[in-house]
Amino acid sequence: MAATPVTRTPKRISNARAVLVGTTWVNLPVILIMGGGYIGGRVLFAHYNRPLWPGVLAILLLALFVATIMAGWLWWSFNIPKWRLWALERTEDWPSLERAAIWSGLIWNENSYLGRMFARTEIWSPAQRRREADLRLHHHLSPKDF
Repeated sequence: MAATPVTRTPKRISNARAVLVGTTWVNLPVILIMGGGYIGGRVLFAHYNRPLWPGVLAILLLALFVATIMAGWLWWSFNIPKWRLWALERTEDWPSLERAAIWSGLIWNENSYLGRMFARTEIWSPAQRRREADLRLHHHLSPKDF
């Protein structure tokens, strides 16, 4: 007799818990990446004993600043789609969760111009997009609701 595969349904969680997990999973590393770049730059230049032209130092600090913003943004761009799928699998009321995530600063408000522009920086794989569409159907959400 063959064993039947067991499919697990993810445990349902509250919107507050989903936002807390998303903030810890996505935004906390962004803060650490950006803060680590700042602290690393301060330490590096504080212990650098050779004289630098002021222009070179300014360019290096600007480059470090831009690099840490880009690294933090890339982290956010790859991990927000993962969090969205994780949250969609575990919550019942996605529109309410989305409002809470916008309010907490986890995701952008796509009803604003900047929000639409920045939300487009999320990096989704084709498999993630298919999973999102399946979950949207499961939650009976139209594309404009998501």
